[in-house]
Amino acid sequence: MKTNTSKTSKKKLVVNWPNTAFTIDQLQSQYPTAKNITLRFRVKRSLGSNELTVIGKNSGSVGRPTLVFAKAPVTKEVLAAAVKANVVLDEQFSKSLTPVAQFTPTTPMETAKTEVTTTTPAKTGKKETVTA
Repeated sequence: MKTNTSKTSKKKLVVNWPNTAFTIDQLQSQYPTAKNITLRFRVKRSLGSNELTVIGKNSGSVGRPTLVFAKAPVTKEVLAAAVKANVVLDEQFSKSLTPVAQFTPTTPMETAKTEVTTTTPAKTGKKETVTA
C-alpha cells in the first residue's frame, strides 16, 4: 500500500536584523510565517556570536518584562530611540547616555587653617600650638 505524500522542501529562515531596537514580538510581526521558537533560537545564536546585544527591558503592566535587542555595535541614536520608547536600559548602556556634569569653581578654593592650642597641666607650664 502506497500513500501519496508530497515532499516539501524547507527553506532556511534568514533574518535581517532591524537597525533599531526590537523585541521578539516585533520580529514575529515582521516574519509572520516563522515559528516563535525559530526566531528565539536565531536571536540566541546571534547573541552568542555578538551579532546582537540585549540593551534593556520593556516592562509592561502585567507579566515578565520583555527583552529588547539591538544590532551590535549599539549606537547612541538607537539607545536614545529606545529610551523614548520607555525601554529601561541595562546598566552598561545607561551610563553611556548619562551626561557628565562639568564643575568649575567660581572662586579659587582656600586652604583651611586651623589653630589648636593645648595646655598641659599647670605643673609643667608648657603651652603648645599646632597649626594645620
